[in-house]
Amino acid sequence: MPELKKNDQSETAKNLKKADSEKSSGGAQLDYIVGLRTVKAKDPSESEKSRNSKSRKKLPLIVDIIITVLMLAIVAGVIVGAYHLFRYFSTDYESVGIEYSFAVPCEENAEEYLSIENKELYFDIDGSTVYFGKITAVEVSEDNCLAVLTVEVTANHKGDEGYYLGDERVAVGSDYTLRIDDRIVNGTVVELSGDLREN
Repeated sequence: MPELKKNDQSETAKNLKKADSEKSSGGAQLDYIVGLRTVKAKDPSESEKSRNSKSRKKLPLIVDIIITVLMLAIVAGVIVGAYHLFRYFSTDYESVGIEYSFAVPCEENAEEYLSIENKELYFDIDGSTVYFGKITAVEVSEDNCLAVLTVEVTANHKGDEGYYLGDERVAVGSDYTLRIDDRIVNGTVVELSGDLREN
């Protein structure tokens, strides 16, 4: 009988050891945790994403092509606009001294213009004033119907574009309404010589 007790005790000890090893390995707990993870994976936002991807896949190929072309057009527009803005605001000009002749038709006596020598000309546009130079000489025609003002000014020269005073291009044949003190004169640029380099 003592042998039977020993066998029972040894078998009970073996069963207990087996139960302990199963607990420590956590087989049942692992199954429980894996079950929880699968439940958590079914997140509502993820299912909505999958629905959106399915609906996106349903769009026809032509819609994708149109969207791509529109995006490329927008990018191209931004690049071209940035280039033109850069060209507009860049300082790719040089300052040069120019001399131009400004012919003013006179309805009355042109000799009254002789008194405006050494005065300054201004061009008023959109609420701002652009300096158009200093009158260095005044010539009056023989029939007193035309006064030619010789004006010197520093202008911006932009490559092949010509001469600019502010945003206004100065060129032969251009008509301007200019201000001399309180007097307004209408005239035309009839002669332009320039490229007297500024130091």
